[in-house]
Amino acid sequence: MQRAKDHLKGSFVLGQESTTSRMSQLARSEMYFGRQIDVAETLKAIDLVSQEDVQRVACDLFQKGAWRER
Repeated sequence: MQRAKDHLKGSFVLGQESTTSRMSQLARSEMYFGRQIDVAETLKAIDLVSQEDVQRVACDLFQKGAWRER
């Protein structure tokens, strides 16, 4: 789990290196959440994800027939 989090955080930070990527991320967070979410907040949110969270979402997504309802 920690390796996956570290990989995700590293990829996210590397993806923020260009101005275009950074502006796109800020625009998406503004559109989806109504506010700008900075890099530190995103990294903290990744750290807070538990194995139980992943299991719960996986069960919701892969529940028989659930993919057809979305």
